[in-house]
Amino acid sequence: FLVGVLLGLMCAAATAAAADIQIAIALPQNRHGERALDYSVRNERFHVILTNSSETPKRVWQEWCSWGYYAMSFELTDENGKSWTVRKKPRGWTKNYPDYWTLGPHESLVLAVEFADAEIWEGFPRPSGISRAFTMRAVFEIQPDQDSKQHSVWTGRAVSKPDKYIFYK
Repeated sequence: FLVGVLLGLMCAAATAAAADIQIAIALPQNRHGERALDYSVRNERFHVILTNSSETPKRVWQEWCSWGYYAMSFELTDENGKSWTVRKKPRGWTKNYPDYWTLGPHESLVLAVEFADAEIWEGFPRPSGISRAFTMRAVFEIQPDQDSKQHSVWTGRAVSKPDKYIFYK
């Protein structure tokens, strides 16, 4: 019985921590009712919004350092049901130290995703001359470690709602 209670409390604590940080893809529908990502426009990007939904400040690693660089990823599923994860490519670090943002209660942070930059991202659909539809959701995850504990950085996994996106050309 005691083991069951402890497991339940641990699961509840993990769920509460994850609910403290929420993530959403900010790409409204166009006039055709599509959430479109277009490789032929100059600014081949979309935005992701991280929100602290709690009543207390939360720290999250900044993207420029190795601690936060890999925190965001995307899960895609094509029309045939094949799924994969889009991640940032490994890179070298000439300047690197743990750095974080502090999100106040109910404060949001907007992050730009340069989806067409193959030097940064691996796994986004590449231009193929045809438009393709995918279900996509964003994931923001920070694993607990000594540094996150030392700097009181939020740890957990936040996942956006899945939605349909069209990748043009």
